[in-house]
Amino acid sequence: VAGGSEERRRFIDMVICQYNPAYTESLLRYNRALQQRNVMLKQEEEADPEVFLVFEQQMAREGEYIFRKRSEYITELIPIFQEFYNRISNGHEQVELRYVSQLQRGPLLEQLTTGRYKDRAVGYSLHGVHKDDLEMLQNGYPVRREGSQGQSKTFLIALKLALLINLSGISSNNKLVNFLLLKYFFTCDS
Repeated sequence: VAGGSEERRRFIDMVICQYNPAYTESLLRYNRALQQRNVMLKQEEEADPEVFLVFEQQMAREGEYIFRKRSEYITELIPIFQEFYNRISNGHEQVELRYVSQLQRGPLLEQLTTGRYKDRAVGYSLHGVHKDDLEMLQNGYPVRREGSQGQSKTFLIALKLALLINLSGISSNNKLVNFLLLKYFFTCDS
């Protein structure tokens, strides 16, 4: 909750990789292409545009897949997460998870090719799924900046329970889930 976007991306990736080996492979291919492109961006001499294009096409292909799978997963997770948060907070606060990606603005290949000059100036890739984020909002404001320590913990517990339910496929009304909620409330009261 309090960490940076890199931690939140890694968190999403770790979960999706647990049940989707194709996602894992796609993520590895994307990261290799990103590393190669970044090496070329740092070179003194400008690299062959055709070689750039090869890496950019691979980043775009894999990035589109990664974006689609992350979007699907977050969309699936949101209602489960909101249900748990509402149960814990008695519905006093509105919470939201929002997946933010540059791919929501258009095709990645176009962003990479048009941004190449600026990327060379800074020496790394400014566009791609490696810049995505998962915004965690409470009443419309980022929890990591505006939420109290208790609200952040509640957010995290609801998120972890939602992940457990989503990955295991058990019902949110399961006895184990209710036990975990009771244990959480008991711990908070003591």
